[in-house]
Amino acid sequence: MEEKLRRAQEAYREYSTRCFWFAPEDMVVTEENLYLVVEDLRLNGGHPGWRLANEITKDSNRAASSTRATPAPDPALQFFPRVSDEAGGYREHEADAAIRAVLSAASRQYVGDFLELLRLDEKYISLGVAIWAASGRHKTFTPHWILDRLRRNSLINAASLNGLELPPYQAPVILKRDLLGCFGAAEKLVATIPPEPLGCLYLDRTGLPARGEVFDPSWTPHFGSVGGAWPKIVTD
Repeated sequence: MEEKLRRAQEAYREYSTRCFWFAPEDMVVTEENLYLVVEDLRLNGGHPGWRLANEITKDSNRAASSTRATPAPDPALQFFPRVSDEAGGYREHEADAAIRAVLSAASRQYVGDFLELLRLDEKYISLGVAIWAASGRHKTFTPHWILDRLRRNSLINAASLNGLELPPYQAPVILKRDLLGCFGAAEKLVATIPPEPLGCLYLDRTGLPARGEVFDPSWTPHFGSVGGAWPKIVTD
């Protein structure tokens, strides 16, 4: 514990203006407030702060769960190549569209974005998996930061509806309940994913975006690249 507190105190000084601007400069990190330092590093520290928080709190099992380094993030990267559409042209792959939907919802208050996230979580990709992948689009994005922005932007009012009419079965109070449940499930899933590699897209055994309540060791990390790439599927 003494070593954790020492490293946390160093992090507190290093990230004071970025993560702890609201706290006294001479605050002493103790066992009682250590968790606050860790959470703010994960929320506002970008990729370096995220990794530092994991170093401070890691245990032997989590540390050994993955040794593969995370590639440098790039907002222009794609996970998959573009695919042909019915009109004879090309469109964004569903997985990349799902990641873009997460980032759109994190950047603005529009209920339509959150309806799409609910649909994706139910039918295609767990929100926690999509959030993890979205964090690879820029070095300042972390799963905690994205989830925080989603929660902040999920207001349901006349402005965020922007003329959108909800069906009777999805009244505002029901929609908000569904969103809170989805965010809670995503947070629990993210907490079970090994710290590295950060920003990858996890695929299941069939090569589709992973879905589940907790991390599955059989999931395969897929990384973004210029133009995207098809994953290699290995069958037993």
